[in-house]
Amino acid sequence: AGCETEVAEAANEEQKNDSLMRLSWALVHSRQPEDVNRGIGMLEASFGKSNSPLQTREKLYLLAVGHYRNGDYTRSRELLERCLERKPKLGRIYGL
Repeated sequence: AGCETEVAEAANEEQKNDSLMRLSWALVHSRQPEDVNRGIGMLEASFGKSNSPLQTREKLYLLAVGHYRNGDYTRSRELLERCLERKPKLGRIYGL
């Protein structure tokens, strides 16, 4: 609920985007499948609105985590490969 409150109370677009990223992170790492799906949906809806290459990579990574947690390993791997194309030395990807 803390991340959702942050999103609602964000003073500007940058704070809102940062809060949405934290909320998405929390949702895709949740043990509840409905939370994971919600996080995936939020990330997919905001994907074209990425402000920077770093944010795009972070969204790809979080989408991959969400799909992995849902058991969609093929989609997760595809997203990780896209992430690696953008930043080949992103080490945490190798942990998935």
